Amino acid sequence: MNSRLVDRKECVVATGDVYHGNDNPKSTHRTRHALMLCLNTHERLENCQRSRCAVRRGADRFLSAVRRIAGVGWCTTACLMFVMASCVGPLAVAQLPPESQLPTDQPPDLPAESTLPDTDPPSGTDQVAPVELPAETELPRHQDDVLTDTDPSGVDRAAPGSTGPLRPILRLDYEGHTALIRALTLSADGQYLVSAGDDKDVHVWRSDPRDANRRVHERTIRWQVARGPRGRIYALACKDQTLAFAGHGAMGATGEIWVVDVASGKLLRPLVDFENGHRQVVQSLVWAPGDRNQLASQDLDGQVMLWEEDPASGLWAGRTLFAVDAQTYGADTADRLKPFRGFVPLSYRGPDELIRASLDRIDREQDQDVAKWKLQRVDLISGKTRLLPESEFSGTVNLIQATEDGRCLIAGDRSGLVSVWKFDDRGTVVSAQRLQPGGTPLCAAIAPDGGRVFLGTALAGVVNGRRVARLQCWDLQGDVPTFRSERLLNHAIASCVFRPQQNLVTVAVGQGVESFAVDDAGQIASTPVQHLDAPASRIAKVAFADGEPYRIAVTREPSLNQSPDDAAAPTDIFDLAEISLRSTREDQDRWLPAQRLPESWTIKREWIDGVPRYRLFCDDQPRGVLPLSIDTHGAPTAIATIDGGEDGAAVVIGTNGRNNLYVFAADDQDPPQLLRQYRGHTADVRSLQASSDRRYLVSGSSDATVCLWNLQGFLTASPLVNRWGLELDVDQQSLVASSVREDGPLYFRGVRQGDQLVGISWSDSQNQLREASGPELVLERLRTLPFDTLVTFRFSRFGRPRPSFQSFPAWRPLATLLIDRDREWAFWTPAGYYDASFNGHQRFGWQINRGVELLPDFFRAAQFRKALERPDVMRRLLRAGSLPAAMRESLAGTKPPPGDRRIVQQYLTKPRIELISPESGTTLRGETVTVTAAISAPLGTRLVAPKAFLSGVPAIKRQPIERVTDAASGAVKHTYRWRFDLPSDPQLRLEIVAATDAEAVDRVSFAFPREAPTAPPRQPRLHVLALGIGNYRDPRIQSLDFATDSTTAVTEAFRHHSGDLYQVSTEQLSEQDATRSLWRIFARAAVERLSEEISPDDLVVMYLCGHGLRDRRTNQWYFVAADADFRDLMNDQYRDCLSFDDLSLLASLPCRKLAIIDSCHSGAIQPLMRDDDLKSVLRLLQQDLVLTLTASEGDEEAAEVREAGLGRFTQRLVEALEGAADQNDDQVVSLSEAVAFVTRTVAEDSEREGRSQHPTASPDDLLRHLELPLTSTER
Repeated sequence: MNSRLVDRKECVVATGDVYHGNDNPKSTHRTRHALMLCLNTHERLENCQRSRCAVRRGADRFLSAVRRIAGVGWCTTACLMFVMASCVGPLAVAQLPPESQLPTDQPPDLPAESTLPDTDPPSGTDQVAPVELPAETELPRHQDDVLTDTDPSGVDRAAPGSTGPLRPILRLDYEGHTALIRALTLSADGQYLVSAGDDKDVHVWRSDPRDANRRVHERTIRWQVARGPRGRIYALACKDQTLAFAGHGAMGATGEIWVVDVASGKLLRPLVDFENGHRQVVQSLVWAPGDRNQLASQDLDGQVMLWEEDPASGLWAGRTLFAVDAQTYGADTADRLKPFRGFVPLSYRGPDELIRASLDRIDREQDQDVAKWKLQRVDLISGKTRLLPESEFSGTVNLIQATEDGRCLIAGDRSGLVSVWKFDDRGTVVSAQRLQPGGTPLCAAIAPDGGRVFLGTALAGVVNGRRVARLQCWDLQGDVPTFRSERLLNHAIASCVFRPQQNLVTVAVGQGVESFAVDDAGQIASTPVQHLDAPASRIAKVAFADGEPYRIAVTREPSLNQSPDDAAAPTDIFDLAEISLRSTREDQDRWLPAQRLPESWTIKREWIDGVPRYRLFCDDQPRGVLPLSIDTHGAPTAIATIDGGEDGAAVVIGTNGRNNLYVFAADDQDPPQLLRQYRGHTADVRSLQASSDRRYLVSGSSDATVCLWNLQGFLTASPLVNRWGLELDVDQQSLVASSVREDGPLYFRGVRQGDQLVGISWSDSQNQLREASGPELVLERLRTLPFDTLVTFRFSRFGRPRPSFQSFPAWRPLATLLIDRDREWAFWTPAGYYDASFNGHQRFGWQINRGVELLPDFFRAAQFRKALERPDVMRRLLRAGSLPAAMRESLAGTKPPPGDRRIVQQYLTKPRIELISPESGTTLRGETVTVTAAISAPLGTRLVAPKAFLSGVPAIKRQPIERVTDAASGAVKHTYRWRFDLPSDPQLRLEIVAATDAEAVDRVSFAFPREAPTAPPRQPRLHVLALGIGNYRDPRIQSLDFATDSTTAVTEAFRHHSGDLYQVSTEQLSEQDATRSLWRIFARAAVERLSEEISPDDLVVMYLCGHGLRDRRTNQWYFVAADADFRDLMNDQYRDCLSFDDLSLLASLPCRKLAIIDSCHSGAIQPLMRDDDLKSVLRLLQQDLVLTLTASEGDEEAAEVREAGLGRFTQRLVEALEGAADQNDDQVVSLSEAVAFVTRTVAEDSEREGRSQHPTASPDDLLRHLELPLTSTER
């Protein structure tokens, strides 16, 4: 196979030799890759037209043969793969399989998040163990961020090329990073800033058209991901608007490179060469300057490749410029070199010369190896190389960077040495200078003219008791580099870029991005112009409350603009019975300690036979050595103890390798007995604790989530139950599942009581396939196999074989909790069922990998809300002990399908939206735009009428164009056209929403710059329709003191302060006039009047102040009108209340709508308030992109301020509208400014009074991108 594999359509022949055991590893690798391509070919053939069914039947027979081979290990064969150009498109590497795939030579479980394990080597090459990432002092903030890994056995590997059933991978979804950022880059014109890192996403930030010094989030670009570190992104390179990125690939090659269009997010091409390409993590990418369309890449094995387009064919191919270290320096030297391969920088110096670090020697210093490097100049035309003078570096070369014209070059190493070279037009060195930044340099950004350089360091010293990193500016124009200024930051500076047009230096610090202004003298501003980070943070500590109901305290790490001291106390308290956030004003003594045995248990590292191991200590007395390998399982990061009384005691260990939790018996046994293990976190475990009744375990992680695990029976259950969650009985020479724990590992995989276990298989420590089928042998193996063994199970039910599946003896979380700084939260199960706050269902979702040549699918939980959002089930979850039990107790009384099948079902019934025109990123001109999109509804589903919005404004016309049925798949493709009047915003966001009758939703959004209109538009109109009720006709309904006054105050605030921005009209219904019938009359009249001359910049405000309630049968929310009857309400009769349909009368207007709801008051009709009481109506308003602002979360009381004669929320809202919220002093109060002011001040007011009131705003996506003016402060 040659390097043109990515793009070609031609016949490929791959041969392999007979392979048994480990006699011929190179041959078996050839076989694997041939089979991988064969399986991919079958997937392509599945999509051929029915007229080619004969070809497909042939492929089916061939695939069956391949899978028979796979079923007994990669043991044999020469295989022939053919690809017919008329049927098959470009080859794609299939996604990694789920646990349901049969094992091949898979080693045990998952790697550490911070390690870099290898994958299967290419045909004819030997694979080298992975190289560890930079140490804590170089990038991560915490020591546990990096795990030394020289053993690839920890990789949870999958059969190459095997797709298997769909595997949803849960992902957080924020406009910003939730983990360490590794790389930054700028587009050539500076319009786009791109960031990427450990959260496995690429984020694109566009210059804000309203302020060139600020950025707005443009899009998230996703690629293929898997568990562990696979999918992390370490390298970015941008040429014009073409972005290349790479890291730890997740689709079989490890060294995949993707090239995308940064403006549209489209995948242009993958750069993959399975024969000669990268087989290790790619850490460096750089485009050639000028017109040359060439990309250089280097991986952690030292291989350097050049990728270029063939001018004749247009196909991209790669060639190796420097081979891997084992071939370049020899195997022994390559092994010694691994600790120094955390950085592998590259740089072009002009279009024809590449600069790299070349190993000079390895010295012994203080009984340790130290690599010595010199910079090598590579002439790309002649192929000649020469060393750069005065370029010796020690340890690791952390950075190499040159200006585009090649006149200035800078490099730095681990010791803190930084060298600067200047060149003349002929490439001759004219000067070489050194500077000392006072810390280990990690990144540099050189001004285009070479006159100034910015350096970012690792944590490099202690200031006021805290470690700090340095951002420095150096002047390079003189004979000697001159220090100009520095700023001290609390995080290592992993990457930096400089934008000369605005004199801004932008740095990656932790999981955030900060931009600093720089003046002409080189002085860096003391405060950043902007922080860019997500509101999700690493979890520092978790704790259970003593007793019931179950409540947990969560302490998140501070954000970029917070002091580290801010993380001292709990940041959130979550009620697991009511599924709601509570006030943090709780008695701290009620929170349980992590260790609850009389003795103190600790862990210390020891060196045993030259290998680091961890030993338990009880009150400083040594106990057993933990059966954990640092390379395979990770290092301990958290500890807790559990007192089980007469049943015994346990020590729980959290790790940073596989990020698992391990429960050991707390006794004298050496090694300690492992009782149970749990897996589910995607980053290191930071904190652990058991509930007071020992039923549950809670853990907090650097992945920003909190997991709850079922401990029930862990001290008394049999080894079989603790490992697999089931008991097996021998019945007539067969094993029958006599009991299956509904929260256990095998129940999740579909095993049920009465199923027969036919046999098991696994790979041993030598990757030899082992099998067991006799009842006694199977039982013995299931009880004694190493706890990190991946086992394949073969069950039957009623005499019929069930699909085989793989599983580790590890328990999944009962549920996972996410809470962010915005008080948005989500609480979900592995099966997909969840509850969430008003915007929390937008914060997470699932990704489906689709191969190396296709962008993955991602869908938010909100898209499957009707099927998966089950607050009734989630409230019962901990009381019931398992998801099936909780669902049986719910009103529906149903049981969930096995595993994540419900998510997959929703995915398969989801429509797919494809934007046809205009292309994303196109500048919109004129006063109108026509949008065309194709929407495919899967076979067996019916498309519901789709909707489209432009920055929150509905289309003025929707027209179906075409309906075509695909003969192969049966899917029906509908083409729609929408026409919009353009709002005057400089940046517009198009959102298209489509749903099927299966209640699965697809939602896509696109960004468009808008050219300023040539003629000034007419002044937009603002219409306020307000309704307030203090005294109800029925005296049994609690009266409210200030509802009418609040309604008047808000109406008057808009009337007096919006006149400079809008033509204002107001209508107010108060007290006895506030009836449903009058509301409908006024709303319809407003629609009729406004529709005569509507503008997309018009704004309709609805304000409601009074009592609200929810029909617990239907989840429908109602606003209680003045003439409502209390008896009717108690009998679930709501004919005299305002429903969602009444509020939505105004939703169809092609302008923006804002609903302000103040309905959670003391004396509520339903005193047991929950947040889903109000959430039901907000969910419906979100569907039509109606902006909402509420006085509180649904389960909080909206307080009144007697001194002001208003509700607290209304008082602060009026202050905001009168000008107090004008944060940027532009004399205009925007909706975003009003929301920020009201939410902050109301929360602070209530906190001072010992209460809890938190206003909410939604939909979150629209609010973040919309600058909607409300009032003017000029009057």
